Amino acid sequence: VPVKHRGRPKAGRPAEWKTEYTVALTATDPTSEQIQEERQRRCTFILLSSKMSLDARTALQEYKAQDQDEMGLSQTLLFSVA
Repeated sequence: VPVKHRGRPKAGRPAEWKTEYTVALTATDPTSEQIQEERQRRCTFILLSSKMSLDARTALQEYKAQDQDEMGLSQTLLFSVA
């Protein structure tokens, strides 16, 4: 593609060119195997804790309760300000 500058080009100056690349894509529906692999990848959840005395189920319950507490707190603050 030619490179264009403002104004009239100087005499004897060769034309400038730049190379542009384009990508042509063809979208297809995913196969059932690809969907299953993506579901498996997305369902992976890792919960780290410094509390070594907790088992996995208790740590997950505490984590989920903390999330609910924070969501409730933000709603309470929004309603009390309004």
